[in-house]
Amino acid sequence: MKVSLGVGPYLNVVPVWCVCSYNDDGRANVMTVSFAGIVSYNPPLVYVSIRPATLTHKNIIKRGAFTINVPSVEQMGLADYFGSISGASEDKIEKSGVKICGSDNVDAPYIDQFALVAECELHKSIEIGSHTMFLGKIIDVKADEKILANNGKPLFTKLRAFSYDPSSKLYHYGSELLSCLDEEALET
Repeated sequence: MKVSLGVGPYLNVVPVWCVCSYNDDGRANVMTVSFAGIVSYNPPLVYVSIRPATLTHKNIIKRGAFTINVPSVEQMGLADYFGSISGASEDKIEKSGVKICGSDNVDAPYIDQFALVAECELHKSIEIGSHTMFLGKIIDVKADEKILANNGKPLFTKLRAFSYDPSSKLYHYGSELLSCLDEEALET
């Protein structure tokens, strides 16, 4: 017999991606999202859903571009920090000490320490309730050689990407439940 849980995000764990964009003054900004995924192979499209109140939302609308930076489980504290503090109140890039690179193909930065990055131009934005869904057309994907399989494609066991459970608010790596302590956020 099934028990009613009511309305909630109880369907599945979701990816943890860090979305980078440029502010009005040209400084890099980063935000962690978990309402995200792949929506099309041809054209190659991804989505990130972001609340309109965020600086990243404003940046994507103005610049028409963003990057997706996939953190490894070793960078969980950093990703948690990027998702916990507003870029409007603190320069997360400067405080974290990550190295920023300018994208070759879109008007958005990426984080050098993250082994997998997708450069995306804004394809379409859709207002959906509390969030705006940004569809990004992948213009290029960059990867560190250390995470590539023999066929030259990313091997996610080497990347060690992790996911987030929005119903329990816990991170997952494989079958492991992970926790993140705020004081560890900048030590990664």
